[in-house]
Amino acid sequence: MPDLDLDESRASEQPEHLRSQILLVPTRELLAIAAVLWSAAGSMVVMVGLHATTNPWAWWEALGFVLTFAAFFALFLSIARKHVRRIMAMTDKLSFILKFFDIKSWFIMIGMITLGAAVRLSTFVPNQIIAFFYCGLGAALVFSGLYILINYLQIWSSRRFQQ
Repeated sequence: MPDLDLDESRASEQPEHLRSQILLVPTRELLAIAAVLWSAAGSMVVMVGLHATTNPWAWWEALGFVLTFAAFFALFLSIARKHVRRIMAMTDKLSFILKFFDIKSWFIMIGMITLGAAVRLSTFVPNQIIAFFYCGLGAALVFSGLYILINYLQIWSSRRFQQ
């Protein structure tokens, strides 16, 4: 039977450079990671909104979706542009995998998830509002993720043709 000793001394037997590189990725790949995360999160939020939908939307719900999408897309696109510029300005070949966000964005994300869960679990907000709001918010996240993906693909294709 293999020795399953999880003692810290075992981990220290590995060279430092191997232990520290486990969560490192090529810096430019942070854009791909961010694109996947933003689009996946947005898709999940849209699904929550669709599950809250009970009937075809009334005109005011469709308008609410459009306004919610426009407001959040402007916000998320601004944040996505900042992240693309920040990642592109990084000079290290390898970066910690979670650096696709800066610390401020991690706190914003945690706050939005917490607030969203609280609103969803409360009975204070009717399902009709949750439906169009979550669909608009989620769609804005998906399209912002696509913006990041387009930037990544442009960089990838330009590097490929330069070789």
